[in-house]
Amino acid sequence: VMTGTHGVSLSTPSLHDFVESYSLVLKDGEIKTISRQGEPELFSAMAPCMGVFGVVIECKIRLVKFQYLAAQMDFMPFEEVIPKCKEIMDSNQYARIAVYPSLDMATVWRANPIENNEDGAVGGRKASKYITSRDAHEKAWLELFLVHQKRGNYKKGNDFLRQALESQLCRLKKYEGAYNHVLCNEQNHAIPYVDIELGMEYSRAHDVLTSIREWYMTAGNSVPFYNFEIRSTKSDDALMSCCYGRDTIYVDFK
Repeated sequence: VMTGTHGVSLSTPSLHDFVESYSLVLKDGEIKTISRQGEPELFSAMAPCMGVFGVVIECKIRLVKFQYLAAQMDFMPFEEVIPKCKEIMDSNQYARIAVYPSLDMATVWRANPIENNEDGAVGGRKASKYITSRDAHEKAWLELFLVHQKRGNYKKGNDFLRQALESQLCRLKKYEGAYNHVLCNEQNHAIPYVDIELGMEYSRAHDVLTSIREWYMTAGNSVPFYNFEIRSTKSDDALMSCCYGRDTIYVDFK
């Protein structure tokens, strides 16, 4: 909460939105409780404040019920995704797009609530636990992709990347299960990476993504990241949040 952890869709705001109150120790040792209803302005300033107001020792968080979700993943040229991006985010309760510049392709993951045991909802397999976005084999292929990219063996590197994505699509093409908000648990499986995440006004999504594609198409093999992820987040009331008062699109470069 103190770092402004944001939601994963236009139906999910930041984690701060689920908090009802904070208890913190002030500099003089006093313990103070700040609630959403009691001190709304100060409460809104709590996240993401990084502990500026005191040391948070307790918070009361609103719980949510599990949802039974049907999910699917598709693979398409990023150029085709750009004009559809807002439609994808608007029409699905949860959606995420991962773009691979060296292939100029993107995976599109989406998930929506369905009735439990609703036959033929997506025609996919049922999952009893969280499904990781990359398994051990896909991790190995991705690591080989990165090794060959560094050595300048771009074609061979892209062959390993395609292999990883084809495997991922096979596993995540269609599936369903009971989860709390996030159906596909993202894990990088110890792949070394540095990321930078930028939040921008959601209404500018088309222009932002067009500019990114134009840049990496010009940069060619000099692109300093192997992929980037696109997510949207519902607006919140946290004063220092990127989502304060506006729906936001996040682009996370890795």
